Amino acid sequence: MKHGGGAVSFYRVVHEVNKTLHYLARVRYPWLSNIPLLWPEIVRYFEGYKPYVVTKRITWKLPYERWYKFNTDDASRGNPGPSSYGLCVRNDTGDLQFAKAEEIGTSTNM
Repeated sequence: MKHGGGAVSFYRVVHEVNKTLHYLARVRYPWLSNIPLLWPEIVRYFEGYKPYVVTKRITWKLPYERWYKFNTDDASRGNPGPSSYGLCVRNDTGDLQFAKAEEIGTSTNM
């Protein structure tokens, strides 16, 4: 309306906002099947949402005989933010052969 467009009713705006919020909720939480359409119901739905945490034990294994294993990790405090990385190399008996860690300045978590 501001720039010469046609009149838009209040109810049309409310409908579009509800539709957009419902779509965003479905994209963000694709495993939830019964997300309501209307904003007040969406709020009540997520206030009652109780996620469950699944854990899986992961163990480090020695590399094959005469092989080396190279492990890396990085971190960013913020996105972007101060970042660093670390790495280590171990032989087939698990002995540390090389390790390095370094701050790399401001970066993203990617």
